[in-house]
Amino acid sequence: MRENTRSAEDRARTAEERLQHERCAAEESKRAAEESKRAAEESKRAALKSKTDAEQAKRNEVNARKAVEEERRNTEEARRNEEEARRNEEAARRNEAEEKRKRLELEAELREMRKMLKPQGNT
Repeated sequence: MRENTRSAEDRARTAEERLQHERCAAEESKRAAEESKRAAEESKRAALKSKTDAEQAKRNEVNARKAVEEERRNTEEARRNEEEARRNEEAARRNEAEEKRKRLELEAELREMRKMLKPQGNT
C-alpha cells in the first residue's frame, strides 16, 4: 500500500511537473506570439513610413524639377529683358541723334531766316 501510495505520489508529482512544464511552454509560446505580433506591427509601420517617405521623395523630386524649369524660364526671360533693354537703349540713342540732327537743321534754318530778315529790317 505504501508502495502504491508512493507510486501514486510519484505519478502525481510527474503529472504536476509535466503540467507546470506545459504551462511554461504555453506562456513562452504566448509571449513569442505577442512578440511576433509586435514585430509584424512594427514592420507594417516601417513599411508604411517607407512608402510615405518614398512618396515625399517623389514629390520633392517633382518640385525640384519644377523649380529647375522655373529657374530656366526666369533666366531666359531675364536674357530677353536684357536684350530688349539693349535694343531700347540703341533706339533711344538713334532717336537722340536724330533729334539733335533735326534741331541743328532747324537752328541752321532759323539762322538763315534771320539773315534774310535782317537786311529787310534795316532798309
